[in-house]
Amino acid sequence: MRLTFEDRLKMCEDHVLRGKSLSHISEQNGNYDITNLKYLINLYKKFGSEVFLNREDIVYYRDTKLMAIARVQAGKESLRSIALDLGLPDPTILAGWIKVHKAKGEAGVQDTYPRKNYVLKDESAKQIVDKKLAEENERLRAEIEYLKKSHSSTQRLEGVTSREKARIVTELRKEFKLEVLLAISGMASSVYYYHVEAEKERMDHYAEVKEAIDYLYIDKHKRRMGYQRVHMELLKMGYHIGKNKVNELMRDKGYLKKRKPRWHRYNAYDGDLGGIKNNLMNQDFTTSQPYEKAGTDASLFPLDEE
Repeated sequence: MRLTFEDRLKMCEDHVLRGKSLSHISEQNGNYDITNLKYLINLYKKFGSEVFLNREDIVYYRDTKLMAIARVQAGKESLRSIALDLGLPDPTILAGWIKVHKAKGEAGVQDTYPRKNYVLKDESAKQIVDKKLAEENERLRAEIEYLKKSHSSTQRLEGVTSREKARIVTELRKEFKLEVLLAISGMASSVYYYHVEAEKERMDHYAEVKEAIDYLYIDKHKRRMGYQRVHMELLKMGYHIGKNKVNELMRDKGYLKKRKPRWHRYNAYDGDLGGIKNNLMNQDFTTSQPYEKAGTDASLFPLDEE
């Protein structure tokens, strides 16, 4: 998969600015080679975004090429480190210079000018027009798709909220450029990334585990197993989760019901030692003067497991 310089810059920004992992970025870009991705990130950290932009004006002079080839031949530095110092977008460029030098010697190494200088003026103008038409066409298609998705929200009194705009932009990012979508929605990039991070926090991180619990508890074991056995099964399936969390998730689903201890009247092991007293008061508490009748009560109440 051949990526443009804009695509390479986006990969670097995803890792450095947005914290995405290298494996995730590689998978999103057609399993791009991790080693090359690390090189691009180091290039971005050293030179910034400028090394990926305005490539049409860059010239590689003969003296620079010969100096780089001599450094490689000295054997004290790696080819990648030298290419990184020169700000080359790909180490294979330096490898190509070395190949020409071996085949033709120093006379074969010449200045390399931007490709646009070799294009005829008419053809160059046509390419510029085609590029502008393609960009305008992409913008119109993005605007149509955005309006389609936001149509249901605009009919409500409050209109489209920033959160809904961010959701629509995220859905359309697979097809259109982010900068185009942000311009159409009228939303700043900082606001967009704020809602993206907020949406991540609202996501249910245990959704996949809950599906596995449903399968184990309902489908596989027909509601005949507790949270400890479910926990063991989940570990075998490769989920890294604690036993108490499994207990909590199953209780939230109503799979585990709290058993209330049955109340039993206290009975001494040696029998009735105190004896049963006569009911002299017989629940008649009427009196003619204070302290005519006095009584007490021994209350019996349960403690934890006692």
